Amino acid sequence: MPKRGRPRKDDASRKSITLGIRVTPALRDQLEAARNDSSRTLSQEIEARLRLSFGEQQRAQEEFGGATNYFLFQAISRGIIRIQERTGRQWWEDRYTFNECQALMAAVWSRFKPRGRNTIPKALKDERELGRRLSRAVISPLELALEDRDLGPIAYAASFPVGTKVKKSALAEVRRAAQRLLNDAQKWPESKPGETLGQYERRVQRRAKK
Repeated sequence: MPKRGRPRKDDASRKSITLGIRVTPALRDQLEAARNDSSRTLSQEIEARLRLSFGEQQRAQEEFGGATNYFLFQAISRGIIRIQERTGRQWWEDRYTFNECQALMAAVWSRFKPRGRNTIPKALKDERELGRRLSRAVISPLELALEDRDLGPIAYAASFPVGTKVKKSALAEVRRAAQRLLNDAQKWPESKPGETLGQYERRVQRRAKK
């Protein structure tokens, strides 16, 4: 016969237990500041941060686009650290260190090269040099962080060493591209009443060919 009585509660819904921990005064101050911002008690703030820590790796993997990217770039990062330890220089400061880190990344990347032809997907048939163009989107935030310290001291500190080494301003290229789009948009004709998007696009294309 099945057992009677209340159903067993899961771990999340059980009554909390007391757990004594020792922390440094500096960490205590950080926790106090955080719990004031979140309107939690100190115990609730500690528990919330402990719960978050257990999902930290999962969030990191999602931020890198999946487990494969996460572990691959983590391994590449460790390789770069070893090179810098051997040369005693940072990759953005020393040409030899830079070249060796570049060789490391190229060698690792080439091991994963898929077989088959280099065929541009139909959805991207009008785009060229996708990776090169997106590189501007990768570099420009580093430059932006140097211009706008309101983004935070961590972003500024991380961007300063490499942002000041950029040979050609990616941020300037992005701004010029945005300005070109804005200028082009101002030249577009207004849509007619009842005109569909497809009809509007064809009319714009005919106008551009004139």
